[in-house]
Amino acid sequence: MFSRKTRKGLLGGVALALAGVMAGEAGAANGVLITTSFCDRFTNSRNLIWSQDQLGTDNVFYMRADGQIYQLEGNTSFKDLEKLVVSTHGNCNQIAGMTTQQFATRLNTARVGQTDSLKRVLFFSCKSAAEKVGTPDTLETDSILSVLKNETRFSNTGAIIGWILGGYFAGAGSSDFSSAKYTTGKDFEYLSPDYPGGVPLAKNAAKYLSDFRLGVLDNLWSVATSVSHSGKMLSIGAFCEQMVQASAAAGPDDVKKNMNAAVSASNKLLRSEYGLTNDKNSLVGWTHQYLGVAGNSSACGADVAPGGNDVRDCKKVVRGDMTTFWN
Repeated sequence: MFSRKTRKGLLGGVALALAGVMAGEAGAANGVLITTSFCDRFTNSRNLIWSQDQLGTDNVFYMRADGQIYQLEGNTSFKDLEKLVVSTHGNCNQIAGMTTQQFATRLNTARVGQTDSLKRVLFFSCKSAAEKVGTPDTLETDSILSVLKNETRFSNTGAIIGWILGGYFAGAGSSDFSSAKYTTGKDFEYLSPDYPGGVPLAKNAAKYLSDFRLGVLDNLWSVATSVSHSGKMLSIGAFCEQMVQASAAAGPDDVKKNMNAAVSASNKLLRSEYGLTNDKNSLVGWTHQYLGVAGNSSACGADVAPGGNDVRDCKKVVRGDMTTFWN
């Protein structure tokens, strides 16, 4: 007869073996943070779904415009997370409608009482690792990476990763998000899918097709009415924005109810329930999202390979699939 401790060990080993095929362990202390910019475009909803499917971010959090963070899903508090994804719109020294310093301060405050450092912080935010702004690039700026690493509760983070410009989201001809990858420009052509029927697309033809389909998604998000609310039919984006406004001064329970309603509506679009009826017309099956500014990502942190000033200044260039850096 096995002891209780041994039985728990055996069961735990089986569970881990079964979970080994997944990119993220279900139930792990992984989280994803969305912000008031969630409603601006479908991309943040896509990032949320992908992070949950690929990285096991079972704990979902929402940051209000006043910097307060509310838990929408999961059982692990924000301060007890081990790994964190942040999905929000950003641009050089701004992120989620705040300065990078304001945003970093709010994240730092939300970790009060925690002495352990995060293992990973991954930003799905354009220019989250940008070094300069302007045309030509002459004005220095503080990226969220370089600012956050100086906050007391993030200074020993294993790795903080962000984009110099933007990243590639690449599918593999399936509506299943587990087949998609977030990657850098270096790996982009490797992920280029075939045209339905097996005929490879030329690069410019793939881009044309992808741009067209992105336009359809933007229309379904911002123009087409598919959500019934208060006696009116609204677009997903408009309904989502109403939920953000309703949460601006609401209590925790109402914030959770409102923002979960917004997430649920957006998920129905990206899970092919609104307007998208088959794999070929699904988000991931629609080849790639091309971002005109796509490029490499940068990192800094205790686990990042030695790079002297590059690491200290968050300028260590990393290339490849984001799941590689998460694990």
